[in-house]
Amino acid sequence: MPPPAQTLAVPHTRTWVSCSTSPLLVSLNKLEDMDQIRQGEIQHIHFQDGSDMPPELRDNNSRFISGDGVSPLTAMLRKLADKGYAGPLSVELFLPKFQKGNPYEIAREIRQKRENGNE
Repeated sequence: MPPPAQTLAVPHTRTWVSCSTSPLLVSLNKLEDMDQIRQGEIQHIHFQDGSDMPPELRDNNSRFISGDGVSPLTAMLRKLADKGYAGPLSVELFLPKFQKGNPYEIAREIRQKRENGNE
């Protein structure tokens, strides 16, 4: 993922940011990189959590339901709010148990964890 400053340097009036928490989990990106995003620029969020293994070893199989891993979710949500984002959070889950599972049950589990304040 290029740093936000590179992405935002595109000279086009219809450019916006689709933010994914995954690069914060699987690369050298840092939470502070989100500070480069300007107020109101984020238009879409992919949200997931990750394992505590070294970033260079993480892959799609180390993405979890938000709150089931080690990501600084509260800090991420705070930064998103500071950037003016108040839209939905989509969830990207790649573990076979999610891909083969009942979509309704998986969505219910995600919603229940969020409503119970699971971080």
